[in-house]
Amino acid sequence: MLGSMVAGRRAGELEAGAAPGTGAGWLSPLEAWRNVVVASFLMLATLPGRTQGLGLVTEPLMRELGFDRVAYATWSLWATLLGSVACLPAGGLLDRFGVRRAAVAWLALLACVVAGMAAMTSAGVGLFVALVLSRAIGQGALSVASIASVGKSFPGSHGWPMGVFSILMTILFAVAFVVVGDAVQGQGWRAAWRGVAWDWLGSRPWSGWRFGTIGVNPGPPRQGWTA
Repeated sequence: MLGSMVAGRRAGELEAGAAPGTGAGWLSPLEAWRNVVVASFLMLATLPGRTQGLGLVTEPLMRELGFDRVAYATWSLWATLLGSVACLPAGGLLDRFGVRRAAVAWLALLACVVAGMAAMTSAGVGLFVALVLSRAIGQGALSVASIASVGKSFPGSHGWPMGVFSILMTILFAVAFVVVGDAVQGQGWRAAWRGVAWDWLGSRPWSGWRFGTIGVNPGPPRQGWTA
């Protein structure tokens, strides 16, 4: 499989605009597959901005802050709609600054938002802003960065990489739900959310790994839109 991925190198250089034979911007097969692993962790980092992740702390948050269930549902709906707008500029920022730089910046911002949410003492405007930002950065921008990182590493053929990415992402989310859920039950939602912010998002285990712009599996030239 790896042999077939390297076979189209010259075509990929021409398609990506690199000088033939230079290998500029190329990733080795190991680097490209590492990026698939990193991408799955980036998607995992979106947990605090997703409905499933927020659902882990919704009940204790509403009880402690005295928040009405219908009001919270309304806020969550508008936070999701407003946060989705962040997907529009995310792609351009990734192209301009690179996946690694953009993702690390978004991870830091999301960590601050999650930590700030854990410090909330009332169900005011601050909580709504935190919900919007967690959706925008987590469910929006970081999700785009995660998927784009696979595409940039394998720009010609995404079948196998996306399949492996999907499997890893599913396993990581399944484990995370159990770990964070247990933390919420045992330590309270505030401590669990602070742990997500600083111990998880703040650790940035992926920041030293490389996201290329050409990749190792260019495949035949194709027309139309590409991811």
